[in-house]
Amino acid sequence: MDKRAVRPAGAKWLQSRVEGHVRITQHTQIMKATVHGESLYLDLNDGTTRGVDYLFLGTGYRPNIDKLTFIDPALRQQVQDHHGFPFQNEWFESSVPHLYFIGAIAGHTFGPLCRFVAGAKVPAQQIARHVVNNA
Repeated sequence: MDKRAVRPAGAKWLQSRVEGHVRITQHTQIMKATVHGESLYLDLNDGTTRGVDYLFLGTGYRPNIDKLTFIDPALRQQVQDHHGFPFQNEWFESSVPHLYFIGAIAGHTFGPLCRFVAGAKVPAQQIARHVVNNA
């Protein structure tokens, strides 16, 4: 469901406005960006240089608990995970008591809705109930 319902894509009506009008380069890294006046010039890892008016980056971000460097490394190591996603109970609690995760990193357990603001209400309610009941 994640790959089908929450993929990086625009609305169907945008397709005709982009295809053939916007140059899209996939799987390419920008090695250097230089501003000249109002233009931006990019040195790409394929050896080419490109002048652009606008730049949009699709980063391919993948949540991973090990990339959350604001959490103490010793604490991060205590969290049981599956490919960087923490195992969580129905209260959004990780394997470390009273350590909760919401947002994209909760997607493995709770699905893609957790990535969006619209999906914030349920985790907030679950965590609040759990904290109050276990205080």
